[in-house]
Amino acid sequence: MDENLVLIISSLAAFSYTLISTLSFRKAKKDIVFLWLGLLFFSPFISFASNLLLYLKQGSSVMFHLSMIFNLSWGGYLVLFINSLGHKQKKTFNIWLFIPTMLYIPFLVYSIFDPQYVNEFVAVTMKGTSLIIYSVYNAILVGYSIVANIVLMILEIRKMKLSAVHKLRAELLIVSLILQLLAFLPYILRLDTIYLIMYMPVYGLIFFLYIFFRLSSSKANFLHPIMKEKYTGISISEEKRDEIKDRILNLMDQKRPFLDENCSLQRIANDLGESPNTISMVINADFNKSFSDFINSYRIQWSIELLQSGNLNFTIEGIAFECGFGNRTSFYQAFKKETGKLPKDYLNKGKAGKSLDEGRTVNAGTLVK
Repeated sequence: MDENLVLIISSLAAFSYTLISTLSFRKAKKDIVFLWLGLLFFSPFISFASNLLLYLKQGSSVMFHLSMIFNLSWGGYLVLFINSLGHKQKKTFNIWLFIPTMLYIPFLVYSIFDPQYVNEFVAVTMKGTSLIIYSVYNAILVGYSIVANIVLMILEIRKMKLSAVHKLRAELLIVSLILQLLAFLPYILRLDTIYLIMYMPVYGLIFFLYIFFRLSSSKANFLHPIMKEKYTGISISEEKRDEIKDRILNLMDQKRPFLDENCSLQRIANDLGESPNTISMVINADFNKSFSDFINSYRIQWSIELLQSGNLNFTIEGIAFECGFGNRTSFYQAFKKETGKLPKDYLNKGKAGKSLDEGRTVNAGTLVK
C-alpha cells in the first residue's frame, strides 16, 4: 500500500477530528452534550494516531493504552450524547456505561510490571496469549459500540412521533449504525490491520462530518436545529435564552402557575414580560417539551408528591383537579406519558395510600370518610 496515501488519509481524518473535538470541548461548560460529542470525536483520533504509528513501525505503548482506554467506552459516549441531545439542563452520567474501560484497567496495571504483551502489540508481532488479549478487547470495543447503537436506535424510533428531537436522534443513530457496520464488519471478517489504518478513518470521517453539518445551526454552533426550523422569526442570544429559562424555572417553583387549570402560554408570557413565541421557543429548545407537556410535567411531579405524602385523603381524581388537570382522563394520559406508570403505582403504602385506593369512586375533591 502506498505509504503517502495512508499518511494523507490518516492526517485528514486526524485534523478533522481534532478541530471538531476542540470546538466541542470549548462549549462543554455551557452544555454537557458537547463534552460527549467531543469524546466521540477525540477517541477515534487517538485510535487513528496509534494505528498510524504502528503502521510506520513507530508504535508507542502510551498511545496504545490511551487508544484502548478512550475507545472501549465509545458506546458509553454515544449513549450520553444521544440522551443529552436537546436537554441542555440535563447532566446525566452513569458510571456503568464505562465498564468496558474498567475491564481494561487491570491489564493496564499488569502491563506496567510486565510489558511483554503490550510490546508485542506495539511491534505488531502478536501471537498466542497476546493475540487472544488483543482480540478480546477489540471484540468488546466493537460489540459495545454496535449494541449500544442498536439499543438506542430502537428506543428512539419508538419515540419518533413524540417530538422532533427523537426523530433527529433516530436519524443520527441509523446513520451511525450503517457506518459502524461498514467500518467494522470487513475488519472482523478479514482481520486485516491495514484495513483499520486505511479505510476505517474514511467511514469515521464521513460519520463525524455528517454529525457536524447535521447539527449545525450557525458557525460551529451545532445544536438545537429544531429551534431554528420552528422559530425562524425570533432571534435571541444564548445568554438571553439562559436568562429566560432561569426565570421560567423560578416562576414555576415560586408561584406554581401550573396548579391553575387555566394556566396558558399567554399567562406565563405576561408574568415574565416576554412574548408567547419567545417562551415557547425557550421551553422547546432547553426542555425539549411543548408548552403543555412542560406544564404537565410539573403537575405530575406535584401529584406524585401528594400521592406519596401520607397525610391527604383526596381521591386520585381529586388530586388530578388539585394539580390543575380538568378531568381524570387527561390526568391519567399525562401521568402515563411522563412517568410510564399509573398514579396508583406511586400511592403511599400507608394510611393515605389506602384511603386513596378505596376512594376512587367518590366524586372529585370529596374527602374519603
